[in-house]
Amino acid sequence: MDFLIWLQGFGNPVFDAFFLAVTRLGNEGFYLILLPFIYWNVDRRLGYRLTVLFLASIFTNFILKDALRLPRPEGPGLRVPEGAFTPGYGFPSGHAQGNMTVWAYLILRFRQRWLMWLGLGIVGLVSLSRLYLGVHYPIDVLGGLVIGLALVLLFSKAETLLEGYDLPVRVRFALAIVLPLAALLIHRSPDAFRLSGVLMGLSVGYIVHEQMGLTGQTQGLWRQMMKFILGLGLALIVRLVTSPFFPEGLGQVVRYLIVGLVISLAAPILFRALGLEERERGGWREASSRPPS
Repeated sequence: MDFLIWLQGFGNPVFDAFFLAVTRLGNEGFYLILLPFIYWNVDRRLGYRLTVLFLASIFTNFILKDALRLPRPEGPGLRVPEGAFTPGYGFPSGHAQGNMTVWAYLILRFRQRWLMWLGLGIVGLVSLSRLYLGVHYPIDVLGGLVIGLALVLLFSKAETLLEGYDLPVRVRFALAIVLPLAALLIHRSPDAFRLSGVLMGLSVGYIVHEQMGLTGQTQGLWRQMMKFILGLGLALIVRLVTSPFFPEGLGQVVRYLIVGLVISLAAPILFRALGLEERERGGWREASSRPPS
């Protein structure tokens, strides 16, 4: 608490506005833009794996917070700027953990110096913003960073061990449905229902996407821009339109399953239909020739 109050001693309206903006780089809206962009415009396989890892990391964060039930900072002298308040438990920081998960994985995969500095800069600023805004103790942020990095290393090790090992398509479909539903037996909350649905929809759609030979290859900056704008617009419209039809609980699993299918399958089909993507091969394949994802 002493450290937080000392840090907030440098506070002023400019810093408040800056860190309120920075902390949004760890919000849901930021990942709703970044992860589909990687899936549609950079690399489908990488985008899918990163999204699965990120969702697993956030689900782990939910479990730890509810299990430990550690409070957020509070007390005399602490200032939480308007718009910064976050409900729920404090440890580990979801912003720090989610940021570390995404950027550490990208840094390991691309191994580009500019990406390393960009990722470390964003992770550092978002982590600092949670302290400056008075919504986390330092141990909350440190714990989130360590847990996020540990999950990335474990996931990367699993990728290496499973590389070249191919599962039948039917088994992959079964796992895509069973595992997200089984996760709800461990933790049930409104956010968990949504995560389960998105993960299920993304996984099913990605498997079908592979079998259809939708590669994601696109020539030209204009086409790449059109893909992202159309895909994101379609996903947001479906998310909004389906809202009144699915109640809380299992209804949200179905709703976000649809959203996941739109991102992983419907959008790429639309891109192909509009001539924004090339097709690798035709026909349905009984077994994937790529390593399992």
